Amino acid sequence: MEVVKQINPFDWDREYSEIMKDGGFDAVIGNPPYIRIQRIEYNQADYLYKKYSTPTSKTDISIVFIEKSVSLINKKGLVGFISSSQWMATDYGKNIRSFLSDGKIQEIINFGSLPVFQKASTYPAIFIISHNLTKNVRLKRITSIDKLNFIGIESENALLIPIQTLSEGSWNFGEINIETILNSRGIEWKAFSQFGQAFIGVLTGMDQACVVDKKTINETKIEPGILYPYAYQGAEIFRYGQVVPSEFVIYPYIEDQNGNPILINEKDFKTKFPNAYQYLINFKGELQKRLDSRKLYAQGAEWFRHLRPGSFNYIRPNKFIIKGIDKRSKVGLLSSNTAFNGANCPGIILRENQGYSTLYFLGLLNSKVISFYLKMVCPPKLSGYIRFNSTNVNQLPIRIINFSNPADKSRHDRMVTLVKQMLDSNKGLREAKIDHDKTLIQRQIDTIDDSIDRLVYELYGLTDDEIKIVAGIEK
Repeated sequence: MEVVKQINPFDWDREYSEIMKDGGFDAVIGNPPYIRIQRIEYNQADYLYKKYSTPTSKTDISIVFIEKSVSLINKKGLVGFISSSQWMATDYGKNIRSFLSDGKIQEIINFGSLPVFQKASTYPAIFIISHNLTKNVRLKRITSIDKLNFIGIESENALLIPIQTLSEGSWNFGEINIETILNSRGIEWKAFSQFGQAFIGVLTGMDQACVVDKKTINETKIEPGILYPYAYQGAEIFRYGQVVPSEFVIYPYIEDQNGNPILINEKDFKTKFPNAYQYLINFKGELQKRLDSRKLYAQGAEWFRHLRPGSFNYIRPNKFIIKGIDKRSKVGLLSSNTAFNGANCPGIILRENQGYSTLYFLGLLNSKVISFYLKMVCPPKLSGYIRFNSTNVNQLPIRIINFSNPADKSRHDRMVTLVKQMLDSNKGLREAKIDHDKTLIQRQIDTIDDSIDRLVYELYGLTDDEIKIVAGIEK
């Protein structure tokens, strides 16, 4: 009760007692604030977590307004909100997606990255919600500025999305659904998480202090034993390319028998790595002020710890790495004993998969089919860019190979051959000195790329019309 007194929430049952006793309002409309929960007071955040079922960690509080509005309408009432659309694809939106996916969500008018609000990058959409459960969601996509008006929105054709295709998972509103195609045609597939996993990796909490370049290392004599090459810049990543990080992360951890990172004791740190210790001392005050979910986490003798140290199990093996923000999926190679920042570029580690070559997965991950799928489920950014996050990579539909079927095995082996050719051609392009040679090699790359895409279309059973849609998404 003390928290309620401090928050002083509006009491709808008391202020509108007759309406609420009669079942609630006929309509609720609004434009809730788009504020991450880390930016509000602790007592307010705690109250929201206890009072409502939809918030998750690092949530946007606009979803709380959506949940509350549904509780205020009567059985025939409607909720109409213009709100951030990010929750349709982000991790923090899983509870609100589950809450609405039983049929409450009636209509969505998605504005993508259009400037609905002149000076704000909010990715807004209009949501119509009701207790009168629907079987199909009406979806309109507004893609041009000249349609940002009542007539433009009304004249746009609506797609009907079957409600049973929605769940707590990311809402895929593409013109075609890759998973549905595979299921309807009896093509076996599994989520990527069955073959490997995309990880976040190392988050320092303050790259300014913890990430250093070669010049700084040479000047300060930071000990090699505490450094790892650190892939954290998207510009380093290109398709089928070997990523060679230009900077290093100071990693003050030792490895236990299971690969878990154990923070070095401050005394041992100072003794074994005096130059690295002395370098970080210059940032001690700032490092101690770092916050995690609005709480200080690097206090006392742990002032040099990372926000998220990841694991030596992520650092040790060879891996793939995907560019975090781009207009299509771009996956490269990252060597062993290399760290990565998965918030900007998730690292992808494969398990031992009997019969499968790692190159089979590399070809799929760089294909237009997988790029199309990810663009449909990952959070959008401005100007057509997408945030390719680890959660949605782990949900990718991967075409299963039946190695006892000669035709299937042949497709797998063709993919491996083509990706080998692509890797060799990319290496040749980097090493070429003459423009004429570069042009010839680039033509080879384009030809191989096209062959890989055609093979993936075959693997996923796409028709000519579906191929046009998938190919068109890259334009």
